[in-house]
Amino acid sequence: MPGALPPPFADGKVDLRLVDWYYTQESVEQNFPTIAPLTRDIGDLEEYDFVGMISEGSFGKVFCVLNKPSKQYSALKTFYRLGKDDLKPQSFLQELLVLNELKHKHIVRFIKCCSSKNDEDYDVFHLLFELCRFDLQKAIYNKNILWPLITIKTTALQILKGLEYIHRKSIMHRDIKPANILISNHGMVKIADFGMATFYGKPNIRLDSEICTLHYRAPELLLGCSPYDWRVDVWSAGVLITELYRRVPLLGGSTVDEQLTNISRMFGNINELVYPCCKQLPRWASYEKKNGAPCEKTFKSVIKPYAMRVGKHKLSQKDFLGTDSMRVFYDEHGVNLLELLLSLDPSNRPSLTDALKHNWFKTEPHPRKNLHDLVNAFNLSQNHNIAKNNELNGEAPKP
Repeated sequence: MPGALPPPFADGKVDLRLVDWYYTQESVEQNFPTIAPLTRDIGDLEEYDFVGMISEGSFGKVFCVLNKPSKQYSALKTFYRLGKDDLKPQSFLQELLVLNELKHKHIVRFIKCCSSKNDEDYDVFHLLFELCRFDLQKAIYNKNILWPLITIKTTALQILKGLEYIHRKSIMHRDIKPANILISNHGMVKIADFGMATFYGKPNIRLDSEICTLHYRAPELLLGCSPYDWRVDVWSAGVLITELYRRVPLLGGSTVDEQLTNISRMFGNINELVYPCCKQLPRWASYEKKNGAPCEKTFKSVIKPYAMRVGKHKLSQKDFLGTDSMRVFYDEHGVNLLELLLSLDPSNRPSLTDALKHNWFKTEPHPRKNLHDLVNAFNLSQNHNIAKNNELNGEAPKP
């Protein structure tokens, strides 16, 4: 149902997820002047053909579309929330407000917004983006794709660079996870899906703590902390990078209580010794009651088997003969960075500017400029799957 506007900040930056209202174009002009030109004359979809659905989320669906005149493919995000009589839904405006601030090589490129009519004459709103090759979720859990340390480093570096840029714009993503990290055909990481993103740093701001996919949700959010800041993204990034190593979820709770218990078993008990003032958080009493028994910190032992890598070792000529030029080594710098990113106390997590200066990125193997090897591996695995399906269906392989 349409409703009144919430009181915005002076610059129009507000956490729109906290409200369930619609906005007329006049109210957009008054309260969100930076995106008013984008919503003033929204184009239609007459030039586009729908090719197929890519994914589906809480805010809408994403389709592959073809621009008929240019023959260019794009990704089209279609929102579930509909409009009528010049009213635009807050979920659409929220993402548009954030996207309008972001232009970076590691952020999915926003092209324009569009609208169409459904069968009941309601307005359907869309956002058009560059089309990427695949997301990390597909690559991590594809058994035909290898993840050598250089690929992990390159992926992590590009994710952190993109997030650093987002944070410099006083924006937090609030839903960093493998499915929201895209890889372009050129082997570049692209952070996507800003449906939960919002601005931070305003005094007396009220932020929803029920955000971020549960497995990647920071402990302060699980304990009901508000306000909070960019550090929630740092935790999510740490969980994601750990997943690149292990290729299984780090913390697989199905409820908030389960997730807090899993965090305690992995990183030790959450208490004032490691997280000052945690007892003041809304869900602290419930957490303490269910997690009173002391927990050992097990993260290092869990990650160690995955941080043991085989890599090339430079040997002197006198040592080379009769010696294997490969050695097993422990990725100590990588584990150290993960421990920093996954600090229970958010104030101990590094900024991403500092994280990018970590020794992990300065030691061999050095990160590459792109992820061409990962793209090639993904393409080969897709071709393998197609050939296998054709074989199962009794079709002759294509030359």
